[in-house]
Amino acid sequence: MDTDTPTPTSSQEQTITRVFVSSLCKKIAKDLQLPKEVVYEVYRAIPLHMVAALKQKKAVVFENLGVFSPHIMNFTLRGEPPQDTYKIRFKASRKLKATMFELAINEDRQKISKKLK
Repeated sequence: MDTDTPTPTSSQEQTITRVFVSSLCKKIAKDLQLPKEVVYEVYRAIPLHMVAALKQKKAVVFENLGVFSPHIMNFTLRGEPPQDTYKIRFKASRKLKATMFELAINEDRQKISKKLK
C-alpha cells in the first residue's frame, strides 16, 4: 500500500498516521535522485539480511535508530517439555530517544500555549 492512513488511538486527542515504507521509498528516491525501483529493492533486501544476521545470533545496528538483537526465551506448558521461543528485541539509540523526548516537550508546550489562548 502506498498511501499513508490515519489510525485512531486510544487517546481522544491523538491520531497516528501510518506511513508505509513504500511511500518513504518514493520520497527517498526523489531526494537522492535514484530510481524508486532501486530504493525499493534495497528496502526489500534489508529485512532478509537482518533475519540472516539474527539467526546467526548477531545484533543488527542501525546507526541513529537502534539495535535489533535476538533473544531465546524458555517456556514450559503444563505437562509438556520445555520449549524455546525466539524474540527480537529493539533498543532505541540515544539520538532517537533524545529526538523523541524533544518532540514530546515541544508538543506539550504547544498544548499549553493553546490552552492559554
